[in-house]
Amino acid sequence: LSVFMHVINSRFNNPSFSLDPDPQSRLLSACIQVCVVSFNNMANLMSLFNLLAMAVDHFIAILMPYRYVHLLNRRRTNFMIAFLWTVGFIWGFSSFFGGFQKSEDLKYLNFCETTNYSDFHSEYFVIFTAAICSTAMIVIYTRIFCVVRKVSTESTTVHKDGLHNTKALRTSALIVGTFVVCWFPNLVFQISVLIQLNAMNSRNEVYVALFRANRYLYILVVVNSLCDPIIYAARLRIVQKGYFKLLYRFFGYQHPMLLDDIQYSQSKMELLARKRSNEHRESHPEVQTML
Repeated sequence: LSVFMHVINSRFNNPSFSLDPDPQSRLLSACIQVCVVSFNNMANLMSLFNLLAMAVDHFIAILMPYRYVHLLNRRRTNFMIAFLWTVGFIWGFSSFFGGFQKSEDLKYLNFCETTNYSDFHSEYFVIFTAAICSTAMIVIYTRIFCVVRKVSTESTTVHKDGLHNTKALRTSALIVGTFVVCWFPNLVFQISVLIQLNAMNSRNEVYVALFRANRYLYILVVVNSLCDPIIYAARLRIVQKGYFKLLYRFFGYQHPMLLDDIQYSQSKMELLARKRSNEHRESHPEVQTML
């Protein structure tokens, strides 16, 4: 959605660089520009937070399987998602706080133009979050790898669980691999731009070349958002069921995998009803005598 907003804004919103005597005449165009950039930063932050949340989910599922249902129940999971997305929204649109900056040099600019030319930008939060998430994910998945490797060398019964964990670990490795390939070049680019901006000769050839490469580096970030759901759908059966349930709910398409789940649920309910009936007979001998 942020990419489509950026394309539409680039096509139809041409910012005016002339200093009109009335700054409010440029307000709409400048605010649209800042909103598009902020929305894009918000989307990047939410993607990073989602990857970090999935890493925590894998960590608890593999290292603390018996506490997984309790620690990540529906209420806590919904709260975690809502909290992370709220933080992503606030940080993504935090550039507007720069609009309250007061300076004699900015008196001919409107609020959104002051926001755009201020020293504070929400891109700083994206760089900070990318660095924190990459470090945390490396630590988490390294810990998982060590535990899985240790479990795989134990008894045969535990070895089966180790194989199951190894599959989850490979899925996690694909997630981390795509994250490093797609985000690390962009992270290096952002840090390089900050260094060049603070340098005395910030208009050198390196600076121009970095901005020329920015459009290609951002494509990798967008590709990362496409790779993750594909990897999960290809590797995890429960995610496949989730996609098929969405297709059935909105389009009426019922996959055979869902039919198997329905038959399993029906057989489970029949088995439970039969068990309760036997328990009722055992607790009431007179019923068994009448039968």
